[in-house]
Amino acid sequence: MNNGSTPMFNDINIYDLFVWMHYYVSRDTLLGGSEIWRDIDFAHEAPGFLPWHRLFLLLWEQEIQELTGDENFTIPYWDWRDAESCDICTDEYMGGRSLRDPNLLSPASFFSSWQIICSRLDEYNRRQALCNGTPEGPLLRNPGNHDKARTQRLPSSADVEFCLSLTQYESGSMDKTANFSFRNTLEGNPSFHSFKISFFFFSF
Repeated sequence: MNNGSTPMFNDINIYDLFVWMHYYVSRDTLLGGSEIWRDIDFAHEAPGFLPWHRLFLLLWEQEIQELTGDENFTIPYWDWRDAESCDICTDEYMGGRSLRDPNLLSPASFFSSWQIICSRLDEYNRRQALCNGTPEGPLLRNPGNHDKARTQRLPSSADVEFCLSLTQYESGSMDKTANFSFRNTLEGNPSFHSFKISFFFFSF
Protein backbone atom coordinates (compact mmCIF):
# COMPACT_ATOMS: atom_id res chain seq x y z
CA MET A 1 0.00 0.00 0.00
CA ASN A 2 1.34 3.41 -0.98
CA ASN A 3 -0.07 5.88 1.58
CA GLY A 4 -3.44 4.20 1.16
CA SER A 5 -3.69 5.10 -2.53
CA THR A 6 -2.90 1.64 -3.90
CA PRO A 7 -4.51 -0.96 -1.63
CA MET A 8 -3.24 -4.52 -2.01
CA PHE A 9 -5.39 -7.58 -1.57
CA ASN A 10 -4.52 -11.22 -1.03
CA ASP A 11 -6.75 -14.21 -1.65
CA ILE A 12 -6.59 -16.00 1.72
CA ASN A 13 -8.89 -18.24 3.70
CA ILE A 14 -10.82 -17.18 6.80
CA TYR A 15 -8.46 -18.95 9.19
CA ASP A 16 -5.42 -17.13 7.75
CA LEU A 17 -7.29 -13.83 8.06
CA PHE A 18 -7.72 -14.39 11.80
CA VAL A 19 -4.07 -15.41 12.16
CA TRP A 20 -3.10 -12.20 10.37
CA MET A 21 -5.35 -10.11 12.64
CA HIS A 22 -3.68 -11.61 15.73
CA TYR A 23 -0.24 -10.96 14.23
CA TYR A 24 -1.12 -7.38 13.27
CA VAL A 25 -2.37 -6.32 16.70
CA SER A 26 0.82 -7.50 18.41
CA ARG A 27 3.50 -6.78 15.82
CA ASP A 28 6.29 -4.22 16.13
CA THR A 29 5.52 -0.85 14.55
CA LEU A 30 7.52 0.07 11.45
CA LEU A 31 8.37 3.78 11.57
CA GLY A 32 10.16 4.03 8.23
CA GLY A 33 13.79 3.61 7.28
CA SER A 34 15.34 1.32 9.85
CA GLU A 35 13.28 2.65 12.75
CA ILE A 36 11.17 0.09 14.60
CA TRP A 37 9.05 0.61 17.70
CA ARG A 38 9.37 -2.64 19.61
CA ASP A 39 7.57 -3.94 22.67
CA ILE A 40 4.23 -2.49 21.69
CA ASP A 41 1.29 -4.86 21.81
CA PHE A 42 -2.34 -3.83 21.89
CA ALA A 43 -3.73 -7.27 22.79
CA HIS A 44 -1.29 -8.80 25.29
CA GLU A 45 0.34 -8.01 28.64
CA ALA A 46 -2.05 -5.15 29.33
CA PRO A 47 -5.71 -4.56 30.32
CA GLY A 48 -6.90 -5.13 26.74
CA PHE A 49 -5.93 -8.82 26.79
CA LEU A 50 -9.34 -10.24 27.76
CA PRO A 51 -11.71 -7.87 25.88
CA TRP A 52 -9.63 -8.08 22.69
CA HIS A 53 -9.49 -11.86 22.68
CA ARG A 54 -13.15 -12.15 23.66
CA LEU A 55 -14.17 -10.14 20.59
CA PHE A 56 -11.63 -12.02 18.46
CA LEU A 57 -13.10 -15.40 19.44
CA LEU A 58 -16.69 -14.18 19.03
CA LEU A 59 -15.91 -13.07 15.48
CA TRP A 60 -14.18 -16.39 14.78
CA GLU A 61 -17.18 -18.26 16.14
CA GLN A 62 -19.55 -16.23 13.96
CA GLU A 63 -17.49 -17.00 10.86
CA ILE A 64 -17.66 -20.74 11.59
CA GLN A 65 -21.42 -20.45 12.13
CA GLU A 66 -21.75 -18.82 8.72
CA LEU A 67 -19.45 -21.34 7.01
CA THR A 68 -21.25 -24.34 8.51
CA GLY A 69 -24.78 -22.93 8.39
CA ASP A 70 -25.10 -23.82 12.08
CA GLU A 71 -26.10 -20.75 14.06
CA ASN A 72 -25.84 -22.76 17.29
CA PHE A 73 -22.17 -23.64 16.80
CA THR A 74 -19.91 -22.66 19.70
CA ILE A 75 -16.14 -23.01 19.92
CA PRO A 76 -15.33 -26.17 21.89
CA TYR A 77 -12.74 -26.15 24.63
CA TRP A 78 -10.60 -28.67 26.47
CA ASP A 79 -10.65 -28.66 30.27
CA TRP A 80 -6.90 -29.13 30.81
CA ARG A 81 -6.85 -28.72 34.59
CA ASP A 82 -4.53 -31.29 36.19
CA ALA A 83 -3.78 -32.85 32.79
CA GLU A 84 -0.40 -34.54 32.43
CA SER A 85 -0.56 -34.86 28.67
CA CYS A 86 -2.49 -33.53 25.71
CA ASP A 87 -5.66 -35.63 25.70
CA ILE A 88 -6.98 -34.03 22.51
CA CYS A 89 -3.77 -34.40 20.50
CA THR A 90 -5.25 -37.26 18.48
CA ASP A 91 -6.25 -37.44 14.83
CA GLU A 92 -9.89 -37.41 15.89
CA TYR A 93 -9.46 -33.97 17.43
CA MET A 94 -6.47 -31.61 17.06
CA GLY A 95 -4.11 -34.11 15.42
CA GLY A 96 -1.66 -36.69 16.72
CA ARG A 97 2.10 -36.61 16.29
CA SER A 98 3.74 -37.64 13.06
CA LEU A 99 5.81 -40.81 13.48
CA ARG A 100 8.47 -39.33 11.19
CA ASP A 101 8.81 -35.98 12.96
CA PRO A 102 7.32 -35.37 16.45
CA ASN A 103 7.13 -31.63 15.72
CA LEU A 104 4.65 -32.24 12.90
CA LEU A 105 1.07 -33.45 12.89
CA SER A 106 0.14 -36.94 11.80
CA PRO A 107 -0.66 -37.13 8.06
CA ALA A 108 -4.03 -38.59 9.09
CA SER A 109 -4.95 -35.34 10.85
CA PHE A 110 -7.28 -32.91 9.08
CA PHE A 111 -4.90 -30.12 10.09
CA SER A 112 -1.71 -31.70 8.70
CA SER A 113 -2.02 -29.77 5.41
CA TRP A 114 -2.58 -26.41 7.10
CA GLN A 115 0.20 -23.84 6.82
CA ILE A 116 1.75 -21.35 9.23
CA ILE A 117 1.68 -17.67 8.27
CA CYS A 118 3.01 -14.50 9.90
CA SER A 119 5.54 -16.20 12.20
CA ARG A 120 8.80 -14.55 11.01
CA LEU A 121 8.63 -11.29 12.91
CA ASP A 122 12.35 -10.50 12.74
CA GLU A 123 12.36 -11.03 8.98
CA TYR A 124 9.43 -8.61 8.50
CA ASN A 125 11.23 -6.01 10.61
CA ARG A 126 14.42 -6.42 8.60
CA ARG A 127 12.49 -5.98 5.36
CA GLN A 128 10.38 -3.15 6.85
CA ALA A 129 7.31 -4.93 5.54
CA LEU A 130 4.12 -6.44 6.89
CA CYS A 131 3.39 -10.14 6.72
CA ASN A 132 1.72 -10.78 3.35
CA GLY A 133 0.18 -14.14 4.21
CA THR A 134 2.73 -16.28 2.34
CA PRO A 135 2.73 -19.87 3.69
CA GLU A 136 5.74 -20.53 5.91
CA GLY A 137 5.53 -24.27 6.45
CA PRO A 138 3.24 -26.80 8.14
CA LEU A 139 1.67 -26.35 11.56
CA LEU A 140 3.99 -27.39 14.38
CA ARG A 141 3.09 -28.93 17.70
CA ASN A 142 5.11 -30.97 20.16
CA PRO A 143 3.34 -31.07 23.55
CA GLY A 144 5.70 -31.37 26.49
CA ASN A 145 8.68 -29.90 24.62
CA HIS A 146 7.75 -26.24 24.98
CA ASP A 147 9.75 -23.52 26.76
CA LYS A 148 9.59 -24.73 30.35
CA ALA A 149 11.17 -21.49 31.57
CA ARG A 150 7.87 -19.84 30.66
CA THR A 151 5.42 -22.69 31.17
CA GLN A 152 6.51 -25.41 33.55
CA ARG A 153 3.24 -27.32 33.42
CA LEU A 154 -0.44 -26.97 32.73
CA PRO A 155 -2.32 -25.29 35.59
CA SER A 156 -3.88 -27.39 38.29
CA SER A 157 -7.41 -27.04 39.65
CA ALA A 158 -5.92 -25.18 42.61
CA ASP A 159 -4.18 -22.74 40.24
CA VAL A 160 -7.46 -22.02 38.47
CA GLU A 161 -9.29 -21.52 41.77
CA PHE A 162 -6.58 -19.09 42.91
CA CYS A 163 -6.89 -17.11 39.69
CA LEU A 164 -10.67 -16.92 40.04
CA SER A 165 -10.31 -15.73 43.63
CA LEU A 166 -8.50 -12.55 42.58
CA THR A 167 -10.86 -9.61 42.90
CA GLN A 168 -8.87 -6.98 40.96
CA TYR A 169 -9.05 -7.23 37.18
CA GLU A 170 -5.90 -5.13 36.95
CA SER A 171 -3.38 -3.78 39.41
CA GLY A 172 -0.23 -1.73 39.82
CA SER A 173 1.72 -1.28 36.62
CA MET A 174 -1.03 -2.91 34.51
CA ASP A 175 1.54 -4.84 32.48
CA LYS A 176 3.31 -8.22 32.70
CA THR A 177 4.76 -7.35 36.12
CA ALA A 178 1.40 -6.63 37.79
CA ASN A 179 0.89 -8.59 41.04
CA PHE A 180 -2.45 -10.02 42.17
CA SER A 181 -3.94 -8.99 38.83
CA PHE A 182 -6.64 -11.35 37.53
CA ARG A 183 -5.76 -10.45 33.94
CA ASN A 184 -2.02 -10.93 34.40
CA THR A 185 -2.44 -14.20 36.29
CA LEU A 186 -4.82 -15.53 33.64
CA GLU A 187 -2.46 -14.47 30.87
CA GLY A 188 0.42 -16.17 32.67
CA ASN A 189 3.11 -13.51 32.70
CA PRO A 190 6.08 -14.07 35.03
CA SER A 191 5.20 -12.07 38.11
CA PHE A 192 5.24 -13.19 41.75
CA HIS A 193 1.72 -14.57 41.73
CA SER A 194 1.33 -15.66 38.12
CA PHE A 195 1.18 -18.98 36.38
CA LYS A 196 0.60 -19.91 32.79
CA ILE A 197 -3.10 -20.39 32.05
CA SER A 198 -2.87 -20.10 28.27
CA PHE A 199 -2.27 -23.24 26.24
CA PHE A 200 -1.74 -22.82 22.53
CA PHE A 201 -2.15 -26.08 20.62
CA PHE A 202 -0.13 -25.15 17.56
CA SER A 203 2.74 -23.30 19.24
CA PHE A 204 4.52 -26.21 20.89
